[in-house]
Amino acid sequence: MLLFNLFLLLLWLLVPWGIPGERVLTIGPVIVTREGVAYMVALTLRSNAIMFALIAFMASTSITAMTHAMTALRVPDKITYLFFLTYRYIGDIYSEYTRLVNAMRVRCFRPASTLHTYRTYAYLVGMLLVNSFERAQRVRSAMLCRGFNGRFPRIENDRFSRVDILSLVVLCLVLTGIVYADG
Repeated sequence: MLLFNLFLLLLWLLVPWGIPGERVLTIGPVIVTREGVAYMVALTLRSNAIMFALIAFMASTSITAMTHAMTALRVPDKITYLFFLTYRYIGDIYSEYTRLVNAMRVRCFRPASTLHTYRTYAYLVGMLLVNSFERAQRVRSAMLCRGFNGRFPRIENDRFSRVDILSLVVLCLVLTGIVYADG
């Protein structure tokens, strides 16, 4: 949420003086309007509410259920597999990153604003990319050895229960209410 709200902060710096209306504050040639501030308050509250709802939804749903839902919604297979494998291996890439950073610390690396520091960080990023590429090749080979034919097998059935339908209706109503609520 921090990164999302930092983006909203950038919008707070630009939007309130870009919407015409009643003057609230003047800083040189910049005029902040009441309508601009009201618009940004409504945008901030709505977007944070939507993000919290999406996070709650994503946190309570397994990754396999999400990929099966993406397949049922006819999302292209490559995007679905990219989403699944990114989710699956992001922790491994982070572990590799911490391993490399620890190796730099053991060798007494101290960051500074020097060419050596920039070069070292470039090597770090390069090693992450190379290691990730090599891991991707090993994973692909392992999947092909196990008979992967471009589609993941589905073990679960796709039956909807009444609880699923009720939670979908409630989520849609809440999100619709948030989007169309008057600020």
